[in-house]
Amino acid sequence: YSDSIKDRIRLNQVEKFASQLINSAESVFFAGEPSKATISLYLPDGVKSIGIDSNYVIITTHTSSGDNKRAFRSDVPLQGNISSGEGIKKLVLQAKEDYVQIS
Repeated sequence: YSDSIKDRIRLNQVEKFASQLINSAESVFFAGEPSKATISLYLPDGVKSIGIDSNYVIITTHTSSGDNKRAFRSDVPLQGNISSGEGIKKLVLQAKEDYVQIS
């Protein structure tokens, strides 16, 4: 039972991470080039990978019942890499002509 509670908390934290990242990226994009923002987001332990595929942030998280892979949709194209280690991530979002660069 406690494993499922821990999994739910971890997945909620992952969802919060993704939604804050996407909301910030959309704000930067719609403000236009050369807008830039630096954000700090918490990533929980158990995240195996974070992939950015055009309009999606794909996060694979280890749970007690196996791996959970979720895609979070963005209204703007994204590019860049985010490491999957646990902790506070300081990310720089920069508006380009037709996408947002994440570094």
